[in-house]
Order: sequence, then structure tokens, then C-alpha cells
Amino acid sequence: MSTVDSDGAADDRALRRDIGLRVRALRKSRGVSMVTLAAEAEISQPFLSKLERGDTTPSLHTLYRLAMALDTTPGELMPAPAAAKVTVVRAHEGTRVTAVDDPSSPAGRLILPGEGGHLEVFDYSVDASHNVSDWFHSPGEGALILLSGELLVEVRDQGEWELRPRDVLFMRGDVTTRWTSSGPDRASIILVTMR
Repeated sequence: MSTVDSDGAADDRALRRDIGLRVRALRKSRGVSMVTLAAEAEISQPFLSKLERGDTTPSLHTLYRLAMALDTTPGELMPAPAAAKVTVVRAHEGTRVTAVDDPSSPAGRLILPGEGGHLEVFDYSVDASHNVSDWFHSPGEGALILLSGELLVEVRDQGEWELRPRDVLFMRGDVTTRWTSSGPDRASIILVTMR
């Protein structure tokens, strides 16, 4: 195993541990039991226990459900890198996340700007064979940028929009969305949200 792989594995373990510690701290500060939080986030209590111990990494969907149940943002559950005025995140960097808790779901990466930053960037690719039927709740302001492919974006109680490459969909306030790759090619998506 190369040094990069070892460092990557150590980074993954540290990330799992930090997420678990943040979830546990928020849960306890709100006086919520594991059973209650698991039920509100629609996950199993054993999974929550593994997550709080740092034994597993939650999917993006699980992060959103936990954040909603804890009345916070998904980014607040993630550790922030050291502060810097300029941060470059390379294409191979960031935290790997799946869209939902299914190994075959679309995988992407979560990119955070560092301590004190207010943006979360999610980089995803979706194809028609791996569409996610789950709805995602976004509590603040954000933008979905379609880099390539075609994407149908449904916004609950607002409508639906077919996006083409380089289209941008802005979201303000509490919105719940669902995305579907609607073309023959893979849809490459960048989602930017405020923390």
C-alpha cells in the first residue's frame, strides 16, 4: 500500500470519527436519545450507534436527514479543515459520499472550504440507471449547476425544470428537491449550499 493510500485511509477514519463526535455532541446538547434521533432521521439505532462511534460514513441523504432532525445543516456535521484565505481542493480530494444509503446509489464528493467558510460544494454524477427517488431538504440558499448531461429537477410545491449543460437553478429558503438524469448521458452536477 502506498503512502497516499495509507494517508487516505487515515483521513477516512479521522473523518468518520469527527462526524460521529459532532453528531453525538449535537444530539446530547439537544437532550435527544439515540432512539429518538434515529427515528426522526429515519435510520436504524444500530446504524446511528456505529456512526457516533466512527465505524461508518453516512451517505449525503443520511447527513441531510440527521441535520434536519438536529435542526442544523449537513456541513455543521462535517469537520472543517484549517482556516485559510485561499483553499484549493484538487479533483481527487474531498469526502466521498453516496446520495442515499445504498451502495449502488450515485457517489460524489463533499468539498468544504475550511474553517469559517460558509459554503458546501457537492460534486455528483448521475445516470438514468442510478436515479435517486428520495427527496432532499435544503434549509438555506443554494445553486445547482449542471455541467453536462440533462437533469430534471423537481422542487416540491414549486414545479419542475429540465436543465441542460451550464444551466443554473437557484434555491432560496426551505426547499425540497429531487433530481433525475433525463438524458442518455451521465449528468454531472455541482450543488453549492450555504452552511
